[in-house]
Amino acid sequence: MASSKWFAVTAVVVGLYGCSQYQKDGAPGKTVPLEEIKPITAQYEPISRGGNRSPYTVLGKTYHLLPSNKAYREEGIASWYGTKFHGNKTSNGELYDMRTLSAAHRSLPIPTYLKVTNLKNNRSVVVRVNDRGPFHSERIIDLSYAAALMLDFADQGTASVLLESIDFDPPAKDSESAASPVNDYLQVGAFSNPESAQALKQRVEQWVEQPVEVKPGGDSNRLLYRVYVGPFTDTELLVQTREKLYIQGVQQSHRVSAPHL
Repeated sequence: MASSKWFAVTAVVVGLYGCSQYQKDGAPGKTVPLEEIKPITAQYEPISRGGNRSPYTVLGKTYHLLPSNKAYREEGIASWYGTKFHGNKTSNGELYDMRTLSAAHRSLPIPTYLKVTNLKNNRSVVVRVNDRGPFHSERIIDLSYAAALMLDFADQGTASVLLESIDFDPPAKDSESAASPVNDYLQVGAFSNPESAQALKQRVEQWVEQPVEVKPGGDSNRLLYRVYVGPFTDTELLVQTREKLYIQGVQQSHRVSAPHL
């Protein structure tokens, strides 16, 4: 039977991460009736501040998050976790409730909604990913006890499943908030060392379509080399780019009207 563990890790990898087979876990003493398991409605959610550091390391192995959940589809083995971690924090800081439809995944952004289908009996359920794991190469997802009940494999512990992401576009903004900014940029870093600024520039260029520039500014006593992405002519694109960079580990970016020249 599978289980999940929320690891306390160093400040380098904040708030991570879930699932270990070496700890004894199990189902509650009384089976949860299926009619008491509340289905969840998939909806757009921005990525959370917690649980989305990339890369991160657990049990000596390093993992990288996917840039998005778009068109994600994978077959493999699912496990589940239950009483041992009920009420503990998940990777994004929420509390794990084994009676709700949630899941742990190694590389999808948090949160992500998935349709999970048991390939043996064709039962399906929608779950919300809010945790990291399982950290076993032979398994692709760790489901809550409730999800395992809905898929009818809680007694077996594992099952062959199909995972399919439920994708959403960000909600449309009203006319005022969606007004196009003029010369808006993301400042993604500031360094006293120009080589450090250039190194960040080269990394960021791999992940964005907009120009990335290094601009020196300040005076002889406080000269900084700032790294900018842009310009953006669409507010939503700027927000999406900031979220994409956050997943890649660039987590100090902020919006500025124009580069400091």
